Amino acid sequence: MSVGFEGHITEIIMKFVNQALATYKAGPSENWRAKDAAICLFTSIASLGSTAGQGVTSTNVLLDVISFFSENVYSDLVTEDNSIHPILQVNAIRFIYTFRYQVSTALLLQLYSDIRSWVTVNEGAALNSAACTNSPPLLK
Repeated sequence: MSVGFEGHITEIIMKFVNQALATYKAGPSENWRAKDAAICLFTSIASLGSTAGQGVTSTNVLLDVISFFSENVYSDLVTEDNSIHPILQVNAIRFIYTFRYQVSTALLLQLYSDIRSWVTVNEGAALNSAACTNSPPLLK
């Protein structure tokens, strides 16, 4: 459906993404579901082609995946206190795993280190998702 209408669809979806992120920022502890929805929407509109072994192979040229990650997802991986909902941590791991070929190897190695540092003390859901970091495809 996005063929021929990619610009319009991207614009509409990004309005919802930005609205959801604003809702989350207004009250993170009670509005974590809004950020969850925003990350899922962004992932769906940014991914144009993917394979199981390589993750996303083609992205929406109208979106900057790395910028979105830096501004909205990265902090969920590196926050040391338990203020981030475990589902958001799972989404952050899934996001970086999905877009692993768009991210530099240096950043992937840093993220691997960050994830390993908190994986021993956090929630079971995040632990299960973090298990994917032991997978060689994450490190290209």
